[in-house]
Amino acid sequence: MKNNVTTYIQKAYTSPFYLSIHLVLLFIIHSVYVYVYTVSSSLRIDYALQIFLRITIWTVPVLIYLMVLKINILDFLKLRQNLIKGIIWGIVIGLLVILLQGIGIYFQNNNITIKLNIGIGLWLKSIILVGFSEEVLFRGFILKKLRENISFGKSNIAQALLFLLIHFPGWILLNQFVYPNIIGNIAFIFIIGILMGYILKKTDSLWSCIIAHSFINFATICII
Repeated sequence: MKNNVTTYIQKAYTSPFYLSIHLVLLFIIHSVYVYVYTVSSSLRIDYALQIFLRITIWTVPVLIYLMVLKINILDFLKLRQNLIKGIIWGIVIGLLVILLQGIGIYFQNNNITIKLNIGIGLWLKSIILVGFSEEVLFRGFILKKLRENISFGKSNIAQALLFLLIHFPGWILLNQFVYPNIIGNIAFIFIIGILMGYILKKTDSLWSCIIAHSFINFATICII
């Protein structure tokens, strides 16, 4: 009986509908999560709980999927392969983004400020851990699942569009979905999604994406 249940669960997880269901549930739960901490002042939650919920919503289902199918987590997510290469690429790309962000801000405002005093909660949630949680889901899991059925180019565009879509609830609920500024935000997130996919393909290490992603968030939050 136990073997039959295990077999049924494994078949369900590997079915073509699993990824669609996973993404739909993720979008719904993430939208509720964003609503709770951005709109309802009586239900505002602290950074520690936000971090816990983000990891629970974005990362834990991927880990459960891999454990149910008895797939090696580190190998599947490319967290073991090319470790040094991934770290070097992530740092180099991240520093390049910071340089470009700084140049752009300087020419726009004739001034540049590096704001490091943003609080430990924001450091953890939006800079240090965001790269891990988002890259594990979108590049480590979704991109690889899509590549099982379609080419890398199509898979990369699809995951970048999904990565873009997950930002919409936050933009809308924070009243940031305003033309024409939103056009730049949409283009930026989509390009980042595409870039992360190509970085993963080039390095075959998710660490390159994780580190570069965290540097990118640092640049957008701390360099003003």
